[in-house]
Amino acid sequence: MSCGAWKSPASKEEQLRLTRSGKRSTGVGVVAVLVLGLALPASAHVQSKYDGSDTNGPLDIMWSEFSHGHGKNDWSKSVRVWLCAYTQRRWRTGVLRRNAIYFELDTRGDTAPDYYAVFRPRGNRLGGDLITARTETKRRIGGYRYGGKRGGCVYFKRRHIRPIKQFVRWQGVTSFRSRRECRRQCFDFTRRYRHYNV
Repeated sequence: MSCGAWKSPASKEEQLRLTRSGKRSTGVGVVAVLVLGLALPASAHVQSKYDGSDTNGPLDIMWSEFSHGHGKNDWSKSVRVWLCAYTQRRWRTGVLRRNAIYFELDTRGDTAPDYYAVFRPRGNRLGGDLITARTETKRRIGGYRYGGKRGGCVYFKRRHIRPIKQFVRWQGVTSFRSRRECRRQCFDFTRRYRHYNV
């Protein structure tokens, strides 16, 4: 798959090995929880998950979210879907020119990603691409920053993904490399969650 600076890691074994090379631990901040709640519209049904501190670099995910408008059982009436990541440290939007934040979405229930929602820099602002895994087609989607430069969200129309099952599996992933902290590339993977849409 050709997606600019972003590419999916080759194997889970390599991902885990690289991620574990930079493990550390910190406490959970109450401020992070409050800030994350401000990222999405009040009417959205939000699935928010804590990831903790488990890799080096500024793109270590602390919280991740999958949400859609309206109530829990109103997926069919929803217009938009939001995917958000809140990190342990601040990061410049421009860092995404050489590194990556993305979400894998499984809409067919076979655990393989069917879509990738990739965070992209649009000048000094945040945007994104929704990439269809099978055809590698790319759709430009919206995005924005929040939480004192520690958070970012991408969003797209619900009709752009077509779940076959009654849920969407989602997982947040980051990839970062620098001479000082991550010479061999630091990956961070949230757990894979189910977001029920009916």
